[in-house]
Amino acid sequence: MQNFIINKEEYIKVKAAWNQIPNRTAEDHIIYNALRGHDLKRGFAPTTSDRKLTNGKSEWDGYDTAMSNAHWRLRAEPANKWDTPDRAASRALQEKERIDAMSKKFGTDFTPELLTALRELLK
Repeated sequence: MQNFIINKEEYIKVKAAWNQIPNRTAEDHIIYNALRGHDLKRGFAPTTSDRKLTNGKSEWDGYDTAMSNAHWRLRAEPANKWDTPDRAASRALQEKERIDAMSKKFGTDFTPELLTALRELLK
């Protein structure tokens, strides 16, 4: 894949921060792979259990679920024309808090440009 969306200094910060995350989630792995320019499926394995596959799980169900969760964490909160000013401010604050938490977790600033690049990679 090798789509570099961060520079070398940011790469070093992200890699160092990754080692400090105590409870990494599957969606964290996808975002980490995207930041580092690796294949998004790196670290995931297909389901091989006949029982799970027979009961409706897809081969890449774990990856698909993690990708859905990663999309949710990186989502943009567009203004809704029916929002009251208080609701719009609350929506903006929630998005800022979510992005700030991710910036802290991954050790780099999640700028609007970086978020756009990540959203494009995770399509």
